[in-house]
Amino acid sequence: MLILLASLFVSGFQGPGFLDFSRAGFGAGADLPPPSERRFEPGEHGGKPDDGVDDSAAIQAAIDAASAAGGGTVVLGPGTWRLESPVALTGDGVVLRGAGSELTIFDCPNSLADVHGWKPGWSWGNGFVEVHPAKGSTSNLGAVDTVVERGLVDLPLTLAPNAKPPVPGEWLELTWTNDLGTDSLLLELHGNLLPRSAMGRELRDATGPRVRSWVQAVAWAPGGASQAQLGEPEQTGGDRGDAEEATDESAEAGTLTIEAPLRLDLRPEWSPRLARTPSITGCGIEGLSFRFPRTEYPGHLKERGYNAIQLSRAIDCWVTDVATRNADSGLFLSRSKRVTARGLQLTGRYMHHPISLSWSTDCLVEDWIIDAPHRHGTTLSWSAHGNVLRRGEGLELALDCHRAAPFENLHEDLVVRFPGKPTQPLRSGGSSPRGPHAGRGNLYWNVELRFEQPGQRLALAGQDEWPGATFAGWRAVGGELQLEPAPGIGQRVLHLGSVAPAYPGGASASD
Repeated sequence: MLILLASLFVSGFQGPGFLDFSRAGFGAGADLPPPSERRFEPGEHGGKPDDGVDDSAAIQAAIDAASAAGGGTVVLGPGTWRLESPVALTGDGVVLRGAGSELTIFDCPNSLADVHGWKPGWSWGNGFVEVHPAKGSTSNLGAVDTVVERGLVDLPLTLAPNAKPPVPGEWLELTWTNDLGTDSLLLELHGNLLPRSAMGRELRDATGPRVRSWVQAVAWAPGGASQAQLGEPEQTGGDRGDAEEATDESAEAGTLTIEAPLRLDLRPEWSPRLARTPSITGCGIEGLSFRFPRTEYPGHLKERGYNAIQLSRAIDCWVTDVATRNADSGLFLSRSKRVTARGLQLTGRYMHHPISLSWSTDCLVEDWIIDAPHRHGTTLSWSAHGNVLRRGEGLELALDCHRAAPFENLHEDLVVRFPGKPTQPLRSGGSSPRGPHAGRGNLYWNVELRFEQPGQRLALAGQDEWPGATFAGWRAVGGELQLEPAPGIGQRVLHLGSVAPAYPGGASASD
């Protein structure tokens, strides 16, 4: 496993160097686990494929039985299982396993709007199979009140009143909050390469965390006391607001050692805090297809929620050999860490979000095909960072950076197919008050533009909102490509027109 901590980019990203993505995916690059010997079947609860009867309750009952047993494999044999309502994996170690995406089919006749009523949120979240922790509360663990530079693993931590010290192996959520009026965090997330006026009013006015990352405790060394004032714990899913503060002059302090190096400095003005937040781990979705009815696309942000899968607050989980047909959206990863998604095949009518990562870190999406027209192809948003999307192919693929500072992500070995007049690969969405499309240091490494009609030419546009980006190994097959770095924002164009050497800090090999 390749570790390049000594050559991490520094603030500004003007000099040479490589970011380390070797820890992306399940277990920081580990192999996926073998199937559990504990097996649970929907047939034990009345489910049966190919009979046209709704199997949702039977599948959920098998999932719940696996959760109650402390984990196990829910086995879905070949055939068509009717899924009229969503199902959810809420216990650690539960795997939903079909016989293969060509053999085990989920027939999904309804949309989420049909089941629950329409709401705008179906356009950007939820699915007919979800992975998320059972309900639980978030509690404030403590604050880091001194500067800790990126690349380090030892965090001086002052515990919140009544908080128990972290224990080895525990997953904690680390957050950074923008310093209102100065916006130095937002500027840092964009490499200090764009003016403050470009940061977006919504982000500049927000009082909640701007960056989230899960960290795993390795060791806790108590020692010392802090005079820091510690606020009340943030509420899950919302801004911290004007939370009432409490002072404890004898609060316990110590040093927390975490499993992986920081990707972003900790500074007191960014209010770095650690919280105990419910999460789920060790869950998988394998070897099945979702088939939705071929309905007319209702229009942007009017989607009814023909959505396949969402993982939320998921750590060390996976999705493999999954196909969708006629979905609004395929895979949502939200607030997740080290998820591997492999072998996705997305086909059918026009899609909104085929693959979307928000608030997520160190996830690996590989060996995928988006063979459906879409508005946003591979979406990164809400400070998603450290993620790798590689060995993918898409029909007029949109490499969507959806604003709110997604930074330091790697796109590698991609093919963009143009059956007709080419579209812009960097075409992106997101609400403009959330700032530029991309944060700092996103990498696009070995991207092939494949023109199927002769005489086509594409001049890449839009890259002026990608500070510190690197475009390496971009090339055209069957047409012409023009690609120039946007001036003054630290971009690099390397190996234009040829295949670049493999990215030296990429994810670990999976084959």
